Amino acid sequence: MNRSFMHSRKFRYGSVSVVLTCFFIAAVIIFNVIFTALAQKFMWYIDMTSEELYTVSDATWAALEDVDKDVKIIFCSDPDTLEGTEMQRIVYNTALQFEERMPNISVETINIINNRSAVQKYTMAGSSIKTYSVIVESGTEFRVLSVQAFYTFSDTESTEPWAYSGERKFVSTILSVTQADSPIACITNTHGEGFYDYELLQMIGDAGYTMQWIDLTKEEIPEDCRLLVVYNPQTDFQVKDGVSDVSEIEKIDKFLDGNNSMMVFMNPDTPAMPNFEEYLEEWGVVVNRELVRDTENSVATDGYAIIGTYTTGETLGASIHQELRETRAVPPKTIFDNTGHITLADGYSSAGAYYSNGVSREISSIFTSAPTAQAYANGKAVSSATEIEPYNLMTITSETQVINNETFQSYVVVCPSTEYATANLLQSNTYGNGELLYATFRSVGKEKVPSDIKRKPFAQVEIEGLTTADANTYTVVLTVVPAVIAFGVGLYVIIRRKYA
Repeated sequence: MNRSFMHSRKFRYGSVSVVLTCFFIAAVIIFNVIFTALAQKFMWYIDMTSEELYTVSDATWAALEDVDKDVKIIFCSDPDTLEGTEMQRIVYNTALQFEERMPNISVETINIINNRSAVQKYTMAGSSIKTYSVIVESGTEFRVLSVQAFYTFSDTESTEPWAYSGERKFVSTILSVTQADSPIACITNTHGEGFYDYELLQMIGDAGYTMQWIDLTKEEIPEDCRLLVVYNPQTDFQVKDGVSDVSEIEKIDKFLDGNNSMMVFMNPDTPAMPNFEEYLEEWGVVVNRELVRDTENSVATDGYAIIGTYTTGETLGASIHQELRETRAVPPKTIFDNTGHITLADGYSSAGAYYSNGVSREISSIFTSAPTAQAYANGKAVSSATEIEPYNLMTITSETQVINNETFQSYVVVCPSTEYATANLLQSNTYGNGELLYATFRSVGKEKVPSDIKRKPFAQVEIEGLTTADANTYTVVLTVVPAVIAFGVGLYVIIRRKYA
């Protein structure tokens, strides 16, 4: 290179310009990196979405104000990955707001691909951990959720959510894990209850309960009991009848006036129990002892081990297995062997609703039969299921009472198949009985969803005639074209100055 050019004014000033330009660009990049990091750490964001997706509502803060236990929210991917997808980013942002405002809530991210052992204790409890899983933990209690669980979908086939329900999900889960570490589950044992094995009891313990047997003729249900289990009873429950001055039914009813639950397992061979069955009818449940058979949807050649059909829609029954349905390409088969079926009691509408004297109840199906099923009595078919009215194979009834401005929510789950909860089905890797029963135990016994925390529907903005492909094209054009024009103008100016 010509030495005189290197000492020329053009070179000196040109070099200074290049250095200053490089310095300025580097300064801008460094500033953006630092500001972005600080913005993420201190949540320096302005929520400009019409539905306020990135702003936690006052109702959520009110629901969490009495939570004083330490809570950890664990995401199973790096922050960059969480920020890279919209569904995960919104959930992550909500969790960071909890961490910023509540000193007892912390957020942690774990790359489980590189550090699988960090989540081993959760997988040992029967949970499936994926990169899109969210774990909420407090003390010995935890819940494993998928990112889809924080959204509401229009139907089971949809992959695009129509609303964000993350605040509701976070609140219900946090309240659940910060309750008493080991609530009690009482199992009745003075009615000839015949357990085929003890796998059901093991599962109750795995679901976080401390188990104890109870004799309702002599004992009161403990105050810290959250779940009463009645499995395969052979004799009726006692009422005040002039001979006995103790009513087991009254004790159960008093128990279910609180935020508590009961699960009942019967089958077509269960002896008649007028007192207990009359009480179940108050919860909308009539247990038919007709044996359900379906040769087209059964895992047994005789057709009596039938495959349950998952219910769908915005019902309480469907919500119990919603996450399982949405996160599995093919949800596992659930088997109802030697099962009866459930019909609605008198006084309940066709939609399963009941209201009387300030008490509101609603019954919904968790599983039904296929429309090809038939019911048998004394070896003969007496009825057939239809598309509109399949047989109910497992139901849940919720009761809501408002007493002195305090709301109480209780649940009764009934399954007309005792074989549903036997070891050969609960331990099976082929069938989903264990997973579904585990989810049910955890849900009905301890999870509460505050009703005043609303879902946030996504804004539906449409431009007539504009397709998704068009929108993507316009985005690319508006991003690239100005940069190309600026580069061309700059190049033109440099060339003109060089030959001027």
